[in-house]
This record gives sequence, structure tokens and C-alpha cells, in this order.
Amino acid sequence: MTKIRLDGFPTGSAVAFSVAAGTASASADVAEWAGSAAPPPPPPPPPGDDSDITMTLSATRVTGTAPTGILFEASATSPVSSVVIPYHDIHYTWDFGDPGEFQRMATDMPWGRDRNLAYGPVVSHTFGAGTYTVTCTARDGVSAPRVVTLQVVVADADAVFAGADTGVISHSGNFAGKPAGASEFTSFAAAKAAMSGRAQQRYLFRRGETFSNPDIRLTDSCDKVSFGAFGSGADPVIQITNLNDSGIIVNNSVTPDEVCVEGLDFRLPYDATNPGTVKPNGEGIMFGGAALTLSGVKTVHNCRIEGGAKAIWIGGKDTSPQYHVYVSDTWFSSWHDYGIFCGTGGYIGLAGITGAQPTGTINGAGQNTSPYYADQGPFRVGNQDGPVALNLIDMASFNSWAADSNNRSFQQCLRINSGQVDEKINIDRIRTEGGMIATSTNTSNDDEMAPIWCLADKWHHIHSDQQSTVVVVDRGGQTFRNLVAVVPNNIPGSSTGTRRFVADDTSESILGNADRRVEVYSYTFVDLRSDANARNRPGTTTNRDYDPGVLDAYSSRYMGNGIDHAPNMTSGGVTADAPLNSTGTWSPRYDGERWENQPLDTSRAYGIEVTADFAPLPGSDAIGDATGKVAIDDFYGVLRGGNPSRGAIEPS
Repeated sequence: MTKIRLDGFPTGSAVAFSVAAGTASASADVAEWAGSAAPPPPPPPPPGDDSDITMTLSATRVTGTAPTGILFEASATSPVSSVVIPYHDIHYTWDFGDPGEFQRMATDMPWGRDRNLAYGPVVSHTFGAGTYTVTCTARDGVSAPRVVTLQVVVADADAVFAGADTGVISHSGNFAGKPAGASEFTSFAAAKAAMSGRAQQRYLFRRGETFSNPDIRLTDSCDKVSFGAFGSGADPVIQITNLNDSGIIVNNSVTPDEVCVEGLDFRLPYDATNPGTVKPNGEGIMFGGAALTLSGVKTVHNCRIEGGAKAIWIGGKDTSPQYHVYVSDTWFSSWHDYGIFCGTGGYIGLAGITGAQPTGTINGAGQNTSPYYADQGPFRVGNQDGPVALNLIDMASFNSWAADSNNRSFQQCLRINSGQVDEKINIDRIRTEGGMIATSTNTSNDDEMAPIWCLADKWHHIHSDQQSTVVVVDRGGQTFRNLVAVVPNNIPGSSTGTRRFVADDTSESILGNADRRVEVYSYTFVDLRSDANARNRPGTTTNRDYDPGVLDAYSSRYMGNGIDHAPNMTSGGVTADAPLNSTGTWSPRYDGERWENQPLDTSRAYGIEVTADFAPLPGSDAIGDATGKVAIDDFYGVLRGGNPSRGAIEPS
């Protein structure tokens, strides 16, 4: 029997047929008929529709000009009893639909350099031109996952800054590879003069060339401004020689909606290893200034910044708040003041960045008087006013305010002072070395010590701080989990490392800090000091034996499911969880910093022993021994099974 298949007709519609018998011209009508077919199966429910978790996503924007930074927030609820604080207890995994790797990141990051992945309730990402589906998956450890998506559309910069809206700059007059229709200039001054008044202004510097003291600053009104590179070869070098000059200044009262700095190499004066170097006043990139607010979106992507007072200055404090600043795939070093500093502001996202002083950095000792002063840490927000997201970060802090040559009390790697109650911080996959782990330190300004919502997940820290503890929890509302903190075999008198967590008495009562839950769990603390190096600091009688510490001074707290390991101390040592993996996957990257006496005094630099991930090996008491609160996934992002172990790393 002949079978006929009809495509393109709705089921049940009337279709008329006519047939010709043989080669005759006459035709006969075939009765109209209606085909019937089984209805198509219903589409499968979106992932997570059967979940008890509810979730909404928001973004600071869903459109922009490439490259553009965006901050995303997820807010979920769950009826599961273990979800006490959704911001901390619900596990969020993000896929930006933008596969690839960060190029400026260190190659030995334990999590790799995947730019498409992030964890936590607040994250940031920088997108190139294209259309992207951003996916967030929420888990509570019991319910089926909930999956929610949103779409981001980013315009191509060549289309937005078409023709004469782009100026290309080459000292040598080589304009090969420029965008079609772009205007040609041999200096930035000429380009700026010609393009002044345009609503869109893009300035592209020739790759492979050095531009000395080009005075790049935006002072006239425009809607969009972009600074980048064209052609082939190494990134353009913006060379600054004057201590008071900056690489790029965007500082005007009529603010652009979008500002982008991409693919530039900034070199500014300052030798962090030379105690006689006069401090600089210029910045690598400066957004805003006194009494001026730059409210548009600022994106710094794929840049290198060396020297200067600050690598990136995001406005002053209080008088010029700055918002919506995104720094991605950027490397900075040799700063004098702070690496990245925001006076007052929020909606700040750092992703895929490395900030580290070079080997040989001068300690604060001897640097506290004009014109030198002490170098400071890699990142600070002086007065937080909006969420801050740090995803896949590598930072080191060997800088100190101390005047005592025996003092190695380095500044913390992160310093975020809260300006408002309930500000949000998410720290995801971060490697730090030197100063302590803390989102803030004590301050005389009570408003900067407000309780917050802070989640720090997947943190590897190598500690080399003489006086402070490894982790300081000095405000309510913070959770640290999947933390591997290692104290190398430092000189006598170095930090107690994992001695204790502190809650400062003055901050406890401020704005409800004492009532805001604080948690540290699924952690591994390892102290590799020998007996000789675990004793008193020079000139004191303070005992420095290992002590894992407690979360004291808070009415609501939890500390558990940790591994405490100090194998080289006969007194105060903790070895109950042995054996642990000690073959080593990391070693100190920034060790050997220079002290006051030149050349390098290697007896004061901490050792070169490896610092491993310290996963429990067969026979460890930590395996399958977790009780109470446990991270849903581990240090590497692997979901834990039904018999979780203590520590940051699940051995299975």
C-alpha cells in the first residue's frame, strides 16, 4: 500500500488531492480527507520545576557595549530546615554561557582559570560581543536543584563606535588593522581634539608601541568612551614618568553611561623594593574625583598595571561615591598606596585578577615618614555602599604600617569596611598570601563595622603575618567555608596562624553584630612550624603554640567540621587527623620579600617547603566523620556525598 507523508500541514486540516491516470490529461478528484496524528508530547518541564527551592535572578544590566561588566544576584528560599540564612546556606553555581579562560591569572590556581564558572549569591562577569544565556543553579542539599536563566545581549564595539567615532593612534604612522572608517592620528592629544564633542568616543592605541606621558583624560561630555588597542603585537604601553600623573583619568561632571579600558599595559613610577623611592601620587586608572560622581558602568578588562600610588582608584571617600566598577582578567603589581581602592561605593566586581607585590617588597618599617610612608594592601573598600563580588582572585599582601623592624604584621589581603547594615559580599575561589584573612579590621568609625551578609567559599591562604591570626571575624553575618589555611615554618615569633577567631568587643554591640550568625566550617588549618619557630616572638614572652581558636563573643555562631593539623610541634601540636596528603600541590609564590637590611636577609624570609592541599588520606580520622553543618560542595567544587568528611577537601 502506498504511504503518503505530508509535511507542513497542521493536524486535522483539509488537504485536496488530484491524480492523473497514466499519461491521460483527464483528472479525477480524490475526496478531501483529514489526516490525524497523535499530539506531540508535552515539552519537558524546565529543570528544577519540581524543586521546593524558589529563586529569582537580577542583573545590574542585560545589555551593553563590549566588553561590559555585569553584576548578578540570586535570591532563593527553601523550606529545608538546614537553610537558616539563604544567603549563606543555599549553594549557587553560575554558568555565563561564555566558555574560556582568564589569561592574566596565575597558572597554579587550584581551581584552574575557567572564566565561565562562578559560585555564590553575588557574582560578576565581563562579556564580549554576543548573546548569552546566563544560568544559575541553586541547591540546598536536599531538594531537587532549581535552575533559572536570563539573557544578556552585548553589542560589538566596532558597530557602536563606527567610522569616525573611533580614533586610532600610532606614533609611527602604522594604521594597519584599524577598524573600517576610523580616523588616524599620531598622538592622543590630536585624537582628543578632533573627537571632542562626539557622543561616542573610542581611542585605540597601536599594539607594539609605547606612548610616553600621553595625558589620557576625559574632560568633555559624552555618552560612551572606550580606550583600547588595535593592530598586532604586544599590548600598547602607557608609560608614565611623572610622579603626579596617571595613566587614564575619567573625571567629569557629565558622566558617560559606559566607560571601558581594555588591553593596555600601564607602567608608572614606583619601586616597591627600594626604601628610598619617593611615593607617587598618580594612579594607573582613575575614576572620579573630589565632589564628582561617575555613575556609569566602568569596565577594566585584560590590562596590566605596574607602579603608581594605586593601580585603580575608584573615587574618593564620601565626597565622590563610585558605583558599577568591574575589573576582570587584569594583573597589577608594585603599587604604593593600595592596589585597587574604592573610597565609598558598591556594585563592584573583581573576576580573574592577580594583585601581588613583587619579590623584594619593602616592609612598612622605616617607611612611615614623609615622603615615603608604608605601602598598603591589594584591595580596599573604605565605605561599602552596595554589593561586592570577588570571583577567582589571586592576591598577596606583605605590606605593613609597622615601624618596628621586627614587626611583620602585614595588612590584610582584603579590607572591606561596611557603610550600611546588610551589605552583601561574596568571595569565591580566592588564593591569598601574607597578611591575615579578614573582610575588615577594627576601626574607630562605627558605621564601617555594621553587620553584613558575607560568604567566603573556596579560599586557599598561606600565612606569613607575625602578629595577627589567620582569620579575623569581626562583624556579624559572615560565613567562611572550604578554607585551607597554611602557616609555613616561619621565623620565631611569626603569627599563631590558626590560633583563634576574634570578635572585637567594640564592634560586637554596633548595629547588632552580636546577634548576626557567624560560621566557620568545612575548613582545614595546617601549621607547619617546628617547635623552634612556634615559640616566642623576639622581645616578648608570648607563647605562640598552635591553637585552632573559637568563635567567641557572639551569641549566634557555629564552628565545626574542621581539620586542625600541626605535625611538627611536640607541644601544642595537633595530629589526630593524620594521615593527610602532604606531597604538596602549591608552594609559596611570593615568599622571599625583602626586609629593611639589604640585600635580602634569607633568614627572615619564610621557608620554601611545599604547602599541600591536605586532603584526608585512607586512615585519617576525618573521613566520613562530619557532623552538623557541612558545605554542599568541597574546596574544588565537587559535590559531597552522603557520608561527608571533615575538612575542606572530600577525599572521595
